[in-house]
Amino acid sequence: MFLFTVALIAGCSESNHIGNSVALTNDSISVSDSIIDSDGVMVTVKNVVVFPNKLGDDAQKSQKLRELFNTRFFEKPINDKQALVQLISISIKNTLATYSSHNSSPETDLTERDETEIVNRYDIITYIRPFFHGSDFISYRKDVTTRKDNKETMCTSSFATFDLKTMKPLTITDIFADNTNQKINELLRQELCKKEKCNSSELGYFNIDNLSITNNFYLSDSGIVFHYNPLEVACYAIGEVDVLLSYDSIQNFILETSPIVRLIP
Repeated sequence: MFLFTVALIAGCSESNHIGNSVALTNDSISVSDSIIDSDGVMVTVKNVVVFPNKLGDDAQKSQKLRELFNTRFFEKPINDKQALVQLISISIKNTLATYSSHNSSPETDLTERDETEIVNRYDIITYIRPFFHGSDFISYRKDVTTRKDNKETMCTSSFATFDLKTMKPLTITDIFADNTNQKINELLRQELCKKEKCNSSELGYFNIDNLSITNNFYLSDSGIVFHYNPLEVACYAIGEVDVLLSYDSIQNFILETSPIVRLIP
C-alpha cells in the first residue's frame, strides 16, 4: 500500500566561504514518500538535497557545477531543477518498491529483523549539503541514515569535492603521487593512534590494516579529512571514523601541480 505523500520544499541560501573563493548560492529541495509494507510497517524514504544554483555571476560555470554535482550524486548530468526533482522521486519510488513485498534487498530487509522485535516505522533519510567552501573548492557531504521507530540504526557518509577553477572533481590522484600511498597510510595510522591516545597494538576496536588512503575525503582549512564508514576500519560500536592529516604533515607528499597547494599557507 503506497501512501503518496511527496513533499517539495524549495529555498535559496549562500554558502559560507573562506579565502578568495567565489560566492556560491545554493538551492534546496526535499522529497519524501511512504508505503505500508506487507508486515504493516510504515516505510518512509526522504531526500533533502542542497545543490549548487549560482556560482558568482558566471552562468556557464554555474551550469557546469550543477552538472558535476548531479553526475556525482545522481549519475546524470542534468541541469534542470524539475528534472532533478523527478529523478529523486523515481529513485525514492524504486527504493520503496523493494519493501512492497518480502523481496527486499538484504542490506535493508526489514523481514530479517528479530521476530521478537516490533517495528512500527522505518525511515531512510538522505541529506546532501555543502560541507566546505574555500579557496575555490567546494566539498559536499551525503549522509544516509536509517531509523527504526525514530532510533538511528546506521549512518554512512560520502564526500565529493570540486575544484571551482578547473570545474573538475578533485580525487586523490590530483593530490598525491602514486608512490606516496604507503607513506600516507602510515601517517593515517599514526594520526589515529594520536587521536585515540594509544599505540597501534592497543587499537583493539580498530582493524588498522584496513586504514588506508581513500577518495572518501573532504577538505578543511587545516588539512584533508579521510572518512571511514561503520565497519570499514572499526567495529560497529565505534561508528564513523574521521582522520585529519594536516597540510603541514603531508606537504612533502603533495604534487607540485596539485590544485590544493592553494590551501597551504
